[in-house]
Amino acid sequence: LTAFTRFPESIGWTDDKSLEECNTIYVISSFAQLVIMAIWVLLVWWNTIVTGDRLRAQPFLSTRPAQLAFRVLFSIQLLGLVAVALPCLVNLNSLIHKWFFDNNAEFMTAMQLMQLPPMKNWTILW
Repeated sequence: LTAFTRFPESIGWTDDKSLEECNTIYVISSFAQLVIMAIWVLLVWWNTIVTGDRLRAQPFLSTRPAQLAFRVLFSIQLLGLVAVALPCLVNLNSLIHKWFFDNNAEFMTAMQLMQLPPMKNWTILW
């Protein structure tokens, strides 16, 4: 549904009402995909934690194949998490830096509307 409504002009929907409906459907279906993916990731990590707890309670030598397989799969999951989280954090840091320190005109206008002091007087912790 998301891919179908992403480019409504390609299927002949060009009037304003159809485009507005497509935009609404696109946003809702994108949000639904995000929620489903987040639930899936949480379930995978929850099962990983539960499996780790159960394997730790067992003697290592009797469950050695399962312990080794779990360690390999856990390492792969951890690398996947780092591969996703690290670029997100770097992009967030870049966005914050550009927004706060590059004299962004929209940000400066918003600060003036909120009557906040200029950024050069703020103490930055990082």
